[in-house]
Amino acid sequence: MSLKTTANKFIAIAALTGLSAIGLSFGSSTSKASELNMPVCPKEGSGNRTLVYIGNNQNGFCTLTPEKYELTIYEMGLCTTNPITGTTGSLVYDKTNCTPTMTMAAGKTVDLAGSVTAALPAGSKPPSATYNYAYILISNKFTLKGSYTLDNGVTYYSRPIVDGTWGEYGKADKTLSASQEHNETLDDLGFGGSWSGEMSAQTMAGGGKVAAILLQSDGETKATGRANVARLLGAFQTNSGSPVVIEDSTKGLEVTLKVTDSGYAMMFNDAGSDIGEFGSAPFKPEFKTW
Repeated sequence: MSLKTTANKFIAIAALTGLSAIGLSFGSSTSKASELNMPVCPKEGSGNRTLVYIGNNQNGFCTLTPEKYELTIYEMGLCTTNPITGTTGSLVYDKTNCTPTMTMAAGKTVDLAGSVTAALPAGSKPPSATYNYAYILISNKFTLKGSYTLDNGVTYYSRPIVDGTWGEYGKADKTLSASQEHNETLDDLGFGGSWSGEMSAQTMAGGGKVAAILLQSDGETKATGRANVARLLGAFQTNSGSPVVIEDSTKGLEVTLKVTDSGYAMMFNDAGSDIGEFGSAPFKPEFKTW
């Protein structure tokens, strides 16, 4: 299975499982990639950076650290009640009981690669409470690039490709000498061939739940089709017993997004004989109080 034939679904799953880390790893630095059946690509010196190993032991799919992972964030926040309720097709989102921890009307474009962490601008301290939910509003477009070198010295670099049916993604090319940027667009949350701009709460591997709605450019109005999707609103429920607790003594809240070993992925081609594509994979958001 390649990204060319599953581009929209792969991006959707990557984005949502990545965002779900907000709900799964509050205050934790533990990677969730393995729990999402996304194994980390073999490291240099392991002796396993071969097509045979990746194909046989990782099903031709693994995650790595990108050289670029750019997205635009408009708002993030914590909630005492679930901001998205209902079932797919009739979801309702209500942020009445949410407190934004970061709000930027024009959006804040951040590149999560290039360092171990990338901290977002600090917001005001939320009211003292126990927060079992969080939300994030981001653009539906990503800019990425990366590469991977096998033990035999062959390096696969990303290059942009546009498919008339599946849109933009990253092709793996071993004839290049440097990676090239490529774009990805998330414009469909549907499965089974029909378009949908909604996904009701789903239990994620490792615990917690995630729901999502595709929105138009105002960040409020639901999208009615691929053509007017511009934002993704994700809402997350934490694991039982793992909320974010803000107390009177809490001085501040920091949000950090990480892509080390998890923000980028490579996948074998349709024939299953060689590395064929690169694409987005989960980043790991963390909330930290002090």
